Amino acid sequence: MVTVSNGAVAAPTVFPLAQCEPGSDGSMIYACMATDFFPESATFHWTKNGQNVLDAVQYPAVKQKTGDKYSKVSQINVNITGMDKQEIKCTVETIRSNNQSVTLPVKASPRSPTVSLLPVFTFESQNVLCVIENFYPKSLTVTWKEDNVKIEREVPLFIQQDSSGYYTAQSFLKLNKTTQGNNKMHTCEVSHMGDTFTKTKRLEGQLSVKLTPPSSRDIFLNNKVELKCITTGTDSGAVNDAAFKWKVGGNDQSSSATVEKDQLENGQSRQISKLKVDVNEWFSGKEIECRVFDKGGEEVGNPLKRIIKKGGAAPKVLIYTLPEASDPNHDSVVCEVRGSSLGDVYIMWKVDGGDFQEGNTGIVEQQDGNMSHVSILTVKKDSATRKFTCAVKHGNMGKNTSPKIVDYSKSEPGVVDEDVLHCTKSEDEEEDEYSSMWSTTTSFIFLFLFSLVYSAILSLVKIKH
Repeated sequence: MVTVSNGAVAAPTVFPLAQCEPGSDGSMIYACMATDFFPESATFHWTKNGQNVLDAVQYPAVKQKTGDKYSKVSQINVNITGMDKQEIKCTVETIRSNNQSVTLPVKASPRSPTVSLLPVFTFESQNVLCVIENFYPKSLTVTWKEDNVKIEREVPLFIQQDSSGYYTAQSFLKLNKTTQGNNKMHTCEVSHMGDTFTKTKRLEGQLSVKLTPPSSRDIFLNNKVELKCITTGTDSGAVNDAAFKWKVGGNDQSSSATVEKDQLENGQSRQISKLKVDVNEWFSGKEIECRVFDKGGEEVGNPLKRIIKKGGAAPKVLIYTLPEASDPNHDSVVCEVRGSSLGDVYIMWKVDGGDFQEGNTGIVEQQDGNMSHVSILTVKKDSATRKFTCAVKHGNMGKNTSPKIVDYSKSEPGVVDEDVLHCTKSEDEEEDEYSSMWSTTTSFIFLFLFSLVYSAILSLVKIKH
């Protein structure tokens, strides 16, 4: 029997309640509390995704301490596994008032974490970061071990929740100076909902690796291509223990490489693996690959590869002289290699038929957007007649590795020869007059500016000495 007093009818205020974290079995308790209603009769109705929930618990109404109004609570126990986007709704029905409803937010369903272990290096220290991703509920513990011995000191743990309700955590382990670079095994052990997830990594010194291209000197003087695979790092043990593997055209050539080890001025260690390849193999387009592995056999970075760049048609080779006024005590000549879509270019010089020597090489962008390779040779002025030879090898030579030769002869000092500009051209290398004028003008402007800069640098060197 329902007793109705003479108090005024009052509709309830409804509040949703939910357990902070689900249990280990994925169960969550949801509750609905109705307050400030009169008379005391109130009935709760629950739905889960639109379907009635019949096993809800309804507690008796309780009269509030002041006034004639009542409060009442109902709760349900729901397994939320797989319910990320589902809905739980509570409706309160009272006498002589409209029904009041509230929708309860469904927590993210339980999910095990994904654990990653990452080395973090600075110039002065080595550290380890344990990244724990996409887990729910929030509660977990992290244990660190070094060579399977638990680290007792406190390690910071940072946890944040994303928009989907799942959590991500980071635990950052700073290594002691005595530990850094000693190839210790570090383990991040995560306990979550009764399960343990472990990641282990052997921390070695950070290694950087690069593969240098061949030099013009090696190609001309030794008829060989020498490539250097270089690894550097702050941990001398890790650098010295690194192993190199070479392939030329897909064939293993590791046994042909030589190794050098040294210490750099900045305190880093360096190991260099050198591989010499016949120049014909290089110009034929064979790919050269270097791979570096640490002491544990794990590859450092990605495989490094070099292959000659072929480019477009065979380039033109020209020789210029710089103005004598730029440096009256020296003769300067310039060799320019010009062409559309230039590939790799190697330039060397001879003076009066002597040995090959290198000049100062740079790249110039032409008015048509193409690039030119420019080499400047400066020698002390000599009253004798001089012959300058520019020798060029380029990516389109194939198996014919004989250099392309252009000569320039200077008859007397202070006299500009009629043959100041030499240009080797075959019949199919003709260019229209306008294009040639612009290309030549651009080159001369560059060379004039270069000569001024070169003279200033040379003067500074003289002052210093």
